[in-house]
Amino acid sequence: MANEPSNPRRKALIYNLNRTGMLNTAVTSFDGTRFGELYPEIFDKVLVDAPCSGEGMSYKTG
Repeated sequence: MANEPSNPRRKALIYNLNRTGMLNTAVTSFDGTRFGELYPEIFDKVLVDAPCSGEGMSYKTG
């Protein structure tokens, strides 16, 4: 799951996920502070990448 509240950045995120073949990612636009309330049985921890440049660095491995 990837969350991006900003519409332009969400479009870029979806584009980059598709471009890199990462098709197993659900993209949402929730208020990130509410994930624990919305999905208490799913998330033990939440990784935050802030601030993010949106430059599509997900394809790099090290």
